[in-house]
Amino acid sequence: MFLLLAGSLLITQCAAEKPPGGGPPDKQPPSLISASLPDGAVNVDSLHTLRFVFSEPLLVKTAENNITLFPLDRTGTDIRIRGRKIQIRPLTPWEKGTVYTLILGKNIADLRNNSLPEPLQFSFTRSGTMPQNSIRGYVAEQDGNVNTGICISRQHRVPDSIFAQPEYFTQSASGGAFTFDHLPEDTFFIAGYQDMDRSNSFHQDLDGVCVPSEPAVLPDTLEHHNVVLLATEDNFLPPELVKAENLYPGATRLSFTKKPAAWNRRESFRLGEAEVDTVIYAGKTCTLYHERLSADSLELRLREVVDYLSCTLHDTLLRLPVKDPEDSLYHFEQRGTSLFITPPPDARELKGRFEGLRDTLELTLIKQKHAIYAIPALAASDRGKWHVDMPASGTYPEIRTDSLYAVDLQSKAAPEYGTVTGRVTPAEVHMPLRLVLKNDLQTYGAGCENGEFLFDKVLPGTYRLFWYADRNHNERADPGRPWPHIPPEIMRELDTDIRVRARWDTELEDAYKIDIEKVF
Repeated sequence: MFLLLAGSLLITQCAAEKPPGGGPPDKQPPSLISASLPDGAVNVDSLHTLRFVFSEPLLVKTAENNITLFPLDRTGTDIRIRGRKIQIRPLTPWEKGTVYTLILGKNIADLRNNSLPEPLQFSFTRSGTMPQNSIRGYVAEQDGNVNTGICISRQHRVPDSIFAQPEYFTQSASGGAFTFDHLPEDTFFIAGYQDMDRSNSFHQDLDGVCVPSEPAVLPDTLEHHNVVLLATEDNFLPPELVKAENLYPGATRLSFTKKPAAWNRRESFRLGEAEVDTVIYAGKTCTLYHERLSADSLELRLREVVDYLSCTLHDTLLRLPVKDPEDSLYHFEQRGTSLFITPPPDARELKGRFEGLRDTLELTLIKQKHAIYAIPALAASDRGKWHVDMPASGTYPEIRTDSLYAVDLQSKAAPEYGTVTGRVTPAEVHMPLRLVLKNDLQTYGAGCENGEFLFDKVLPGTYRLFWYADRNHNERADPGRPWPHIPPEIMRELDTDIRVRARWDTELEDAYKIDIEKVF
């Protein structure tokens, strides 16, 4: 009888771990119904057991991995999770004079994997008083699907050390805001990370690193001072060269562990004595178009190549075999309004007949750069075949040119633009200020002269307006560095729902106020 009863209990407990079936899908996250003590509780009993009741049953393993008690490793606890309840019992008495902070993390979820919208924080002490200082801030450009962890410490200032031994930890809410309450009045160093693997801990190779606007902050209760962290979904380790391959005597492709920056200088890529004419970036690869190499091998030298987070690749020197063209035919690839032709022909113009769904007409492509030809705009967007007889190539005489090529092309109509103008205040302050107008498809940048800005040739659509402090005048918002600390150039939103129409000047009437003191 006892064995039968035990088996029944085991089956019941296992069944509780399964999401309920039937009915509409449950997308409601669990909510906290009751707690055995409030946040900021004082005069707590030395053996008080923390108890929390939620609105629905929780995933046990996920909840266990997302419960953290600070100070770390000070008091051992026994954690038990049963259905909707979490119980945390101290194995030794809570220490007198210590402020404990319990974090119930955002990854705590119900049986349908609906997570908490924000972390739950409870501070308590056996003493009769509780410090009331706080640190508040928000995470800019946070991905809504990724949790951001923020750590602070008085003992460590290097981010890796802060992550390894945080004195306090929290997570940002869905909107990016975070708070540390009940802190002593002392200087704290701050670091954050994007928890890409949802492990509730920092892994250098997997998680992104957040760069704070200031590395250290003094908690306060009188000022509403926000610490801003810029979220990146990548690490700040140096990029590495994964693969280098010569495609044919005039092109070489490189693959990296991280996306190379589009602002790398051409002089950073050297192929013996051959000059690099054009560099085309695509994700973690870049293709170097260069003078034809006559030797059977090339010496590749990379110097001061940086990724998109401005991390520098170690100087690299290696030798590669030079490949002949794979066959006697050209290869065509369209990207937007450009046609890539490999190997590149010598001609400045390529004339052919375009047979589209709407019409048939003569279409001439003009050489933009090495191996790249511009596809001219038509009266309307059209898809079809472009028939061209490729001219003889002096650079690649082995390429067969006696056949007519039929190339798939997607042409676009000539764009119609609008303009956007506006003002910022205070206008009398001369500073490296940049405005950004963007939506999901387009991004435009503009300077600010005497408080006025102009966006010219803007495609129709609905946009949002941002600004940032371009301290180094390079016309891009730099992510900064976590260590040694370089503050990020954080884009701050000024306006939304800006509608731009074709052949129309959109004037933003009210001057936008920019709080310079907190940024410069």
